[in-house]
Amino acid sequence: MEFEHPRLRAQREQREQQLANIQVANNWSREEMFNHFHQQGEEKAKKGSPSSLDKPEIQTAADYIVWYLSGQK
Repeated sequence: MEFEHPRLRAQREQREQQLANIQVANNWSREEMFNHFHQQGEEKAKKGSPSSLDKPEIQTAADYIVWYLSGQK
């Protein structure tokens, strides 16, 4: 049996309890809950990091510096 620090165990149990409460409150199956949080994560990722297609072609360091300083991130 692997040792788990009491503080880490308490944090894990608290997270598990919070997830169980969310699941019960929304009457979700495990799959529905996974889909909900997976979709939320994808939306956050899209907001936080624009697609590489949004960036112009950068061939040299000078191109990158101009692109970066122009604020078109």
